[in-house]
Amino acid sequence: MLQKQEFESVKVEETLGWRVFSIGKEERQKVISSDEKTGHSREILQLKNGKHVYLLKNLPEISSEEAGLLKNTLEEYRNSNSKNPLEPRQALEKYCERNSISLDAHQMDYLTRMLRNMVSEAGMLSEFLSDQNLEEIAVIGTGKSRPVYVFDSVFSWLPTNLYFSRATELKQIVNSMASGIGRRVTLQKPNLNAVLSDGSRLNACMEPVAISGPVITIRKFRRNPLTPTDLCAMGSSSLEQMAFLWAAMQADCSMMVCGNTGSGKTTVLNVLSGFIPD
Repeated sequence: MLQKQEFESVKVEETLGWRVFSIGKEERQKVISSDEKTGHSREILQLKNGKHVYLLKNLPEISSEEAGLLKNTLEEYRNSNSKNPLEPRQALEKYCERNSISLDAHQMDYLTRMLRNMVSEAGMLSEFLSDQNLEEIAVIGTGKSRPVYVFDSVFSWLPTNLYFSRATELKQIVNSMASGIGRRVTLQKPNLNAVLSDGSRLNACMEPVAISGPVITIRKFRRNPLTPTDLCAMGSSSLEQMAFLWAAMQADCSMMVCGNTGSGKTTVLNVLSGFIPD
């Protein structure tokens, strides 16, 4: 049985370039956070070894047959008439109908969700980009031992149950995300720094510079940035301190903002930039 499971895993990896894996009941201790707002549906699990894991709840571990179905549907979707594009669910339904493939309602739901991610610019990373509780996404290499990591605003850095198995898949995602600003990674230019349309910062490092595997980080920003009054209300600053910083910006003073990852440096800089005279 173990050999069959390993074979299935390898087939899914080879077919899609990524894999979502399940976490068995024997490993789980309890669910410490669950969020199903706007249909995103994520869970933060505490394992029996005390570690925390970010779980993509609505994306189960799929079979090699399902992976093949997704790949074939994706190829047809991308080669279809761009003047009248189908919705991912319609594309999947039509492919199944032509090839006499029967899916139950649950299968259709999660396969459609996966296909919708795959056709988007960010690929499977779209699941994390849509989660407003996350501040950063990091891919450091490929393989199950190197899953995607996310920085949650409450739980800090967490491994996820998604990993990539091919560097080419990650390269395609990076180039797709940066295509809107005319940037891409190549053998001659394996490093990329870009600001995406939503304000997020994308950094990517590919072969031959990334010797141990591709590295991608995406730093997300709040859709509604914090204001000076927000920082005061949260206790991050007093009114007197904020007034002093305002005066310093008006006087064209120089200042340095320092701190660890996730300590709020960018948030403070965004607030200070609001004090710059027109």
